[in-house]
Amino acid sequence: MYFNSVKSNPLPKLKLALSLTGFMVLVIWFGWVLSIIIPKGVWDISFGSDQAELFYSASKILDLKIDLIGHPSIWGFNHPGPAIRIYYMLVFLLSFGDIFAFFLIDTFFKVSMISFAICLFIRKLNFPKIPTLVGMLAIASNDYFISLMKTPWPYGLVIVGVLFFLYFVLDGEYFYSFILLNILIQFSITSIVFFVVYSIYFWEETFNSFKKHKLPYILFTLGIWFPPILEAILNKGGNFIKILTAKTPGQGISFELLDIRPLFFNFNLPTELVQPGLAVSLLAFIYLIIAKNSEKSHKMVFSVIAVSFLMPSLIGGKEFYYFAYLYPFVLVAFLVGISKLRSRLRFYAVALITFYGVLNLGCVSKKYINGGWNDFPLTQINELTEEIRVLGHKKVNLFIDGPKSISLGLPILIVLSQKGVEADPSFVSPTSVYIHTSGPNCQVNFDSVKGTHICF
Repeated sequence: MYFNSVKSNPLPKLKLALSLTGFMVLVIWFGWVLSIIIPKGVWDISFGSDQAELFYSASKILDLKIDLIGHPSIWGFNHPGPAIRIYYMLVFLLSFGDIFAFFLIDTFFKVSMISFAICLFIRKLNFPKIPTLVGMLAIASNDYFISLMKTPWPYGLVIVGVLFFLYFVLDGEYFYSFILLNILIQFSITSIVFFVVYSIYFWEETFNSFKKHKLPYILFTLGIWFPPILEAILNKGGNFIKILTAKTPGQGISFELLDIRPLFFNFNLPTELVQPGLAVSLLAFIYLIIAKNSEKSHKMVFSVIAVSFLMPSLIGGKEFYYFAYLYPFVLVAFLVGISKLRSRLRFYAVALITFYGVLNLGCVSKKYINGGWNDFPLTQINELTEEIRVLGHKKVNLFIDGPKSISLGLPILIVLSQKGVEADPSFVSPTSVYIHTSGPNCQVNFDSVKGTHICF
């Protein structure tokens, strides 16, 4: 009887087919993203100046030293605290100082934590499974997101931290939200954007939580901020003074919205469509913020996105990479929007986001497969330093010039050091090495008078 009823009504079979198709798309999509993100060899490691600075700072743990402030910023100061340093010191110890393992462990941690956070969204917050997975995979298909997962950089950890921050806010865990916010500010000072917005919406809940748990709040806050405070005391204001007196890198205040193309689109969008589209989106978010039926946590999410769209107007800069924190906020905004749609519209919305994500990933896959994404491949740095090592001298005069000299100087010195070669322009050595970071097809040659010339 059941078989006949199913046969006469094809709808259940159609739903089953759609579910199986959707599941297969998700599995293939996830595998596709993961295969691009995971470093597959030394050639797939981008060892530029930022990564080398983090690796070098982490290596100080061997001498029982720690930097008291964070990673350098474009504004002339360092990000406020050493949370990023402590994390990468742990990664360095787990990798036993091996550069490839350092990258691999960092990537594995970030991908694992993001996966765990998404499970919490689904299991604990009851977000719908398919839209949540589709939304996260669509975000993970972006070029910038992929590069943040592949390489050690603070903004990849910011994404991880913001996902857990949003989970705690939506779950009403204000103590953990507050502690995470303080850590995130140390990762990147732009986290102040959502710290301020969070404080506006949830100051009362946080204050009530503080009254119940005063000691943990005080101990954790002092523990987090003691190192940068100590640095300020030791250096007559130090990094804090630089932060307070910093000037923006732009030309002052002007009305300009954030260019989201590097963050969310791997394919070309006409410039004339971007700003009007952002303006419409901004008005939509403002409407959702003032709507009476919106929950406070949802209003906070919409407010962070709206303020972030306006940030280039306030700081006078266009550095999109500081806005990696938007990924989790956009994901939650998407899930909130999906929940307000009827079932048929929800299906079309998820299908549209799936199409966007697959298209986005397809546009960037070739670049990663061919290694075209990597401006500072560790393979070439290894080959170059090996050329220097085989000269047979433990100390060499090293001179690096050209447009990539700043980006490649520290990576080359680190790899040389691992090969047992000390390099410095001031060394008294019979061997001089000149590395030119421009000029294709340059021959490597040694001359006792002019020294070894290598083009990168």
